[in-house]
Amino acid sequence: MLPGISPEDLLAPVLATLRQVDVDAGPLTADERARFESRDWLHGRPLRGPAEGVAAGLSPDGALLVRLNAGPTTAVRAGTIELADSPPRP
Repeated sequence: MLPGISPEDLLAPVLATLRQVDVDAGPLTADERARFESRDWLHGRPLRGPAEGVAAGLSPDGALLVRLNAGPTTAVRAGTIELADSPPRP
């Protein structure tokens, strides 16, 4: 920590910077998605939530792709990831 600066003092400037990065970033390129996929430990794992299915990577806009148990693949942009083989949350 820096003397005289609290975490609360840093909150607004850090959030503003992160929001700007998100605005300026644009969609992920095919190369960025391929590099992420090589490190994606979630890919191929069965999920209970945020949708029931199998994790299938990221969409160009950064959404989690889930191959649903019912068949199609859907993009999920919110929710808590729950692995199907983990104990259910209370």
